[in-house]
This record gives sequence, structure tokens and C-alpha cells, in this order.
Amino acid sequence: AKTNDGGYDIWMKKDGITYIAECKLYSSDIVGRPLIQKLVGANATQKADKMVFITTSKFSKLAIEYANEQKIWLIDGEELQRMIDVYY
Repeated sequence: AKTNDGGYDIWMKKDGITYIAECKLYSSDIVGRPLIQKLVGANATQKADKMVFITTSKFSKLAIEYANEQKIWLIDGEELQRMIDVYY
């Protein structure tokens, strides 16, 4: 389901597990910790079981460290391309 951006773009449910995902289309900007924190803040309201952050670019070191602490699944441009190659 597409949402009005309250810190996330997609809400989904599969096999009884709820997810929220934030997507950023960047060519050169690196996703930093503040955007990951915004997703965590959104989930304080949504209470999804899992969080996913997808970007066409890369994540900063601090963003990766924070996402690991918060158990957020990060998908960068390389991983996204790999997933497209495998599943599409």
C-alpha cells in the first residue's frame, strides 16, 4: 500500500508479518543516519514487525551502524540491482 509520507513509503503484510519501507531514489547522495531515524520514528506509530530502507545509492557508515542496532533491513543500489537480476 502506498502511503502519505509520514517517514515511510510502503506498508505491507506477508505471512502475518507487517513491514514498513522507506524508498529513496538518489544518484549520488548517500543516505545518512537521520533518514534511518525518521523510519524508526514512523514505526513508533505504525508498530510494524520489520523495517526496510531501500535506496538506489549507498548508506553512510553511521546509517549502517544505526540500522544494525535497530534491526532494519538495508537495501542499497547494488543489492537492489542484484535482486532485480535474480527475481525479474
